[in-house]
Amino acid sequence: VRTSALKSGKTPVQGSLDEICQDNAKIMLRTKEEAETIRMEQYLAVHPIKGLKGFRTQPTLLEFAHPDISKAVPLPQIAEDLHISLEDIMACGDTSNDNEMLKTAGIGVCLANGTEDTKACADHVTKLDCDHDGLAAFFHEQYPQL
Repeated sequence: VRTSALKSGKTPVQGSLDEICQDNAKIMLRTKEEAETIRMEQYLAVHPIKGLKGFRTQPTLLEFAHPDISKAVPLPQIAEDLHISLEDIMACGDTSNDNEMLKTAGIGVCLANGTEDTKACADHVTKLDCDHDGLAAFFHEQYPQL
């Protein structure tokens, strides 16, 4: 978590579960091994936490957020503000917290390294992953005139 936080210019904070859950839009939990993260994800599927949804966003990272928080929520307002339809919005993502956004947007694009559930939500899956400029290659291929 410290490494992830420092990469994004944030300072990691330690506290009790009650303190962490108060007034936070997202909580991230890093595990040491992918198998441990998978076990935790499977546990959450059977034993949901009231008021939080849990999902794996990287092999060793679980995220928790309020069930009503979704990247899809602002899309209708963005469309209205830009005087376009939702069908004219393209959303790009690579993991479970992007699923609703990809389904809501007119065009959903998942990176090649994305999770299987996210690929299933997308209209397109890039040939390359995010570490190999997958989105740029997709745009170049699909929209060469730009």
